[in-house]
Amino acid sequence: MSVSTMLASYTSEAALFDTSTGWRQFIVDHKQVIRDQGDLWSTTSELMQQVGQDVHALLRHIGGGIDTRLYWIFMIINDIGSVMEFTDARIVYVPKMTSVTNLYATYQTAGA
Repeated sequence: MSVSTMLASYTSEAALFDTSTGWRQFIVDHKQVIRDQGDLWSTTSELMQQVGQDVHALLRHIGGGIDTRLYWIFMIINDIGSVMEFTDARIVYVPKMTSVTNLYATYQTAGA
């Protein structure tokens, strides 16, 4: 892999974690697509006690290849406005990294 290819890959990956207004709004607009392509996960009271209000800890526990830096997408697709609301056992949508990556490619192509 050439240096320019590695740099382009890193720049593209880093952009996924950007919470700029345009990319964030694109996620909000495509929330249902991410839900449909993601997985459902049932949290338990015990698990919620273990992770507290730490969304990163929950995502690490769930696994599935989603980068914990994409916690903000997890919060959007689950209608969690703040970590203060993240306390009760519930069924949550877990986005797939491939879905997010594909959506980002679409976002870039659309010229947003």
